[in-house]
Order: sequence, then structure tokens, then C-alpha cells
Amino acid sequence: MPAPRHAHEWAPGYWNGNGHRHVWMRGHWERVRPGYVWHRPEWRQGDRDGDGVPNGVDRRPDNPKRS
Repeated sequence: MPAPRHAHEWAPGYWNGNGHRHVWMRGHWERVRPGYVWHRPEWRQGDRDGDGVPNGVDRRPDNPKRS
């Protein structure tokens, strides 16, 4: 992995199926997106409490025991 860069997240390489075969996608730097987490190969809204509801739409994003 290359040296860290300010306000960037390292996206490691991965094998990607393109319908006919698997192709290696090289690792690269992605600019950090506030409120999102990198879940290869895309940015997803964060889910701090792990309840499956993204923080942006969760009324109680820090409560793992939602009712």
C-alpha cells in the first residue's frame, strides 16, 4: 500500500467479475466522503450502531438496541 494521503482512504485491489471472467482491479486512493464509509467497491452511508439503517436516515444513529 502506498504512503497515507490527507483526507483520502486507501481502496485495496479486488477481483471483479465482468460477466465473462474475473479481472483484477488495482488499489487506489479515494477522497474521504463525510458521513460515508468505504465498502469496496463503493461508498456507503455510515452505520455507526450496526443496526442496518444508514446514519443519514437513522433517527437514533448511536443506539444499537433500537426499539
